[in-house]
Amino acid sequence: MIELVFMACLIGHPDVCEQRTLGFITEGGGAMACLKEAPPTLATWSVEHPGYRIGAWHCQDSSRRSEEA
Repeated sequence: MIELVFMACLIGHPDVCEQRTLGFITEGGGAMACLKEAPPTLATWSVEHPGYRIGAWHCQDSSRRSEEA
């Protein structure tokens, strides 16, 4: 599975940020499908979480997260 990894910072306290992940189940599209779907997905997330501002983001294979731990 591919994950969309992004930083979400509080609007009222921009120095308070946390890393968030959203999973994508892609059928053969892999990271390219994630890159294509990320902007509308992040837009939806930001509407649902109006107290946050989205910072940097990237797509990665979810197996990579377990290797980094």
